[in-house]
Amino acid sequence: MYSLASTNFLTHVNNVPTPDLDAFLREVKKIGDNEYFRLKVMTFDNVPWVATMKKNEHYFPTIEYVKDATDPLGWRKIIHECEEGGAREEMASEEVEADNAQGSDFAAVAKL
Repeated sequence: MYSLASTNFLTHVNNVPTPDLDAFLREVKKIGDNEYFRLKVMTFDNVPWVATMKKNEHYFPTIEYVKDATDPLGWRKIIHECEEGGAREEMASEEVEADNAQGSDFAAVAKL
C-alpha cells in the first residue's frame, strides 16, 4: 500500500532527521494514534521520495526485534508505545510457540 521496501531508508519523520533508531523512535512516539505523518525516504539508488502514512497502534504497533541468544527463538520483541511508560516487552517466546501450535494467524513481522 505504501510501497516501502527493504531497500528504502527512512531519513526523516515529519521533517525531523532520524539518523538512528533512537531518533526514529523518539519522533514516532510523538505521533498520536490515527494521526497522519510524513516519512522522507531514500531508495537504495539515492532517489528521495516522501510517503504520507496514518499511524494505527492497534493493528500495526511499532515493534522492535532484538537479537537475544537467551531467548528460545533467538529474538526478543519490544512494542513501543506513545503513552507514558515508553517501551514494553510483549509475548514471551513460549507464548508465541503455544499460539502458533494452536493454529493462530500470529506472524512475527516488524511493523510500524
